[in-house]
Amino acid sequence: DGFILAMGNYPSFDPNEYNEVPKEEERRMRNVAVADVYEPGSVFKIVAVSAALEEGIATPRSVFDCSIDRISHRGQMIKLPGEDHHFRNPAAVTMAEVVSYSSNRGAAQLGVALGEERFYRYTRAFGFGGKLGFPVGGEVSGLLRPLKDWDPIDLTRVPIGHSISATVIQMHQAMSVIANDGVLLRPQVIREVRDASGDLVYKFGRSEIGRVVSRETARTVAQLLTGVA
Repeated sequence: DGFILAMGNYPSFDPNEYNEVPKEEERRMRNVAVADVYEPGSVFKIVAVSAALEEGIATPRSVFDCSIDRISHRGQMIKLPGEDHHFRNPAAVTMAEVVSYSSNRGAAQLGVALGEERFYRYTRAFGFGGKLGFPVGGEVSGLLRPLKDWDPIDLTRVPIGHSISATVIQMHQAMSVIANDGVLLRPQVIREVRDASGDLVYKFGRSEIGRVVSRETARTVAQLLTGVA
């Protein structure tokens, strides 16, 4: 439902004595989950997989040739990333295996099949490259270069979670799209407000940012994720 039950940072500090934190240790006053970025890597593959299923480009039974090291795109030969898993038959890797064994080349081929514009649109729809509206503040947008600044190779690197930086909360909410039947929810931390007498003043409900993929696509991806090795 988008509500964050717990969020912790280490090392911590006493908010009542924030001015006593040494200058060289002020970094520990940041809420790392919303203020720091990292390269998400393979968990980001849900974007390419979901987009390809939603657009009808692939099904769980689709087969990809992951033995190739280059792929043609718009008249150019683009180098594909290396694989971290050794497939018994790399020339015939199914979509299900792309997910279960986290195939870099399979995900990269999905990105190329989608094309820059569609893939970028789904990346933004999953919540990357912009603030989600974390209510306590300190949130940053992450790093997703404008589409006009992409190099041809980016279409084979961003689908595997490289050449993009995200916050922990962005990746968390993106993965929750799959759990929430395809809807991106705004992260919240306050469930309700009560007065001094304990009477309810205001109750916060589920806040939807928007539908990313269909319920059927989300449930298919969820099923594929159960096979992750």
